[in-house]
Amino acid sequence: MKVVSGDLTAKGLGLTDYGREILNSHIDVVINCAASVNFDDPLQDALSINYFGVLKLLEIVKKSNKVLVFTHVSTAYVNTNRRSGLIEEKVYDLEGKQDPEDLVKEIMKLNPQQIQEQEKKIIGAWPNTYTFTKNLAEKVIKKKHGNLKTIIIRPSIVISSAAEPVVGWTETISAMGGVMFAVTLGLI
Repeated sequence: MKVVSGDLTAKGLGLTDYGREILNSHIDVVINCAASVNFDDPLQDALSINYFGVLKLLEIVKKSNKVLVFTHVSTAYVNTNRRSGLIEEKVYDLEGKQDPEDLVKEIMKLNPQQIQEQEKKIIGAWPNTYTFTKNLAEKVIKKKHGNLKTIIIRPSIVISSAAEPVVGWTETISAMGGVMFAVTLGLI
């Protein structure tokens, strides 16, 4: 197993030449589980990581000579905007068949203050910027994956690791990570 580290917000995803070489010639499966899971991130920040970061990674992966499968870890709550009836395991179109890229372009035309002032209106029925941007990421993956075999996984929660890359690894204590942290300290 090889791990290539990067930064979804950096130019070229922050990949080193070595990282790019590994990705292009040695990796067959890419699993993207990088995201901001802060529910209250400002919309621009959430888009930068959860939408644009995924789009940049997908474009890099599509250029690889070796990658066979792109796996994107999303969230079970990506369709919380759908208030009526059964939610199927599919990537729904935006209302009015709006293109996700067009919607994001319209948002990004606004200045940061306008985005902040209009955030509730922009995200609509989604409860937070996290679910909204993860939903848009799924839509842009569906649109842009081309012939690359692509999997979208929707876990209800992602918590710290038991052993990889190191025992108990986590970068946040938000959500269930905070509970697990308290458990390991013997507080719960």
